[in-house]
Amino acid sequence: VHGTAMGTCMAPTYANIFTGAIEAGLLCAFPDKPLIWLRYIDDIFLIWTHGRAKLECFIAHANTFHPTIKFTSSISDTQIPFLDVMVSLKNNSLHTDLYSKPTDTFNYLHWSSCHPLHTKSSIPYSLAFRLIRICSCEDTLTRRLTELTEHLKRRGFPLKHIQKTILKAKETPRSTAIQRRRLPETQKNRIPFVITYNPALPNISSILKKYFPILHTPPRCRRAIPHLPMAAFRRPKNLRDSLVHANIQKTHICGSRPCNIRRCLTCKLITTTSQFTFTVTGKTYNILHNLSCDSHNIIYLITCTKCKKQYVGLTSQTLRKRFNTHRSNINNQRGDAVGLHFNLPEHDIGHLQVIPIDQLKNTDMIGLQNKETFWIKTL
Repeated sequence: VHGTAMGTCMAPTYANIFTGAIEAGLLCAFPDKPLIWLRYIDDIFLIWTHGRAKLECFIAHANTFHPTIKFTSSISDTQIPFLDVMVSLKNNSLHTDLYSKPTDTFNYLHWSSCHPLHTKSSIPYSLAFRLIRICSCEDTLTRRLTELTEHLKRRGFPLKHIQKTILKAKETPRSTAIQRRRLPETQKNRIPFVITYNPALPNISSILKKYFPILHTPPRCRRAIPHLPMAAFRRPKNLRDSLVHANIQKTHICGSRPCNIRRCLTCKLITTTSQFTFTVTGKTYNILHNLSCDSHNIIYLITCTKCKKQYVGLTSQTLRKRFNTHRSNINNQRGDAVGLHFNLPEHDIGHLQVIPIDQLKNTDMIGLQNKETFWIKTL
């Protein structure tokens, strides 16, 4: 087995380490070197100055360097894309422009989406700032910003907000924008206050800022939380989470069955079936859950095979524990209607059959009592 699973947190780091080792050996083993060699994980941009023939030899060398790693290449004398940048050669100078794949639909987050306002508001600024960094010519930048405005308008963004954020982004000169930014230590060490987002929430950041001085009053708290916590919103459950499941759902066979747990005495009394019939009405019903002696929060049906009388009961415990009580009442000739019935003449516990017929997923005695009442009336 080669490679790593896609989507895991360690996959990019693992790929970087592996590709870095391949890269070092690959370049050292070939006599001619590229003028420029830039790599992002497994995407490489290089400038070759030794002629087309030697370039093809270098690519062939790269494809034989490792038994499982193969490189695809695009070669051009004028322009070539690298990641989201189109690099072109004009008048012996390199120029850069935005590169978008033909399949790109520019479906940015819609303005009406249920997201924090600061998340939606920052999208035009981030995209405009990205264009300022990528586009090396002013005319190209103007054209790309116009295209961006149309894409954002199509996604419901207000025109005034788009124009305002683009002007804000253009205040930063490109020479400054392309520099690597380093976060101050106070930003790196901020503790996030994580909360599930809801549009009805108040302004969490303002509340944190207002009451943070109180938290800083005790010296111990001041040392533990030196900087203002940062509000971080967790995504709530959305429609996709409710309607689409990535995991394959297990198929549950509905019906009644013994649990087959060692020493379970109820297994001898339970009937294996997917249906049950009321002897008074003669109506048959399907069991809609997978139930056994080990199931809890259930409604159960006891049938006397001698006289065909039936009893509907409930239990929040497992059926096995509930039947320990029924069995004790029968053996000691005491207790409830079940204990009295199976001590009648010519009756014994051997005439008892039980079928769990319904279930609640949560322990809710009122819900169980309502279900019991429903089935008693149906009986």
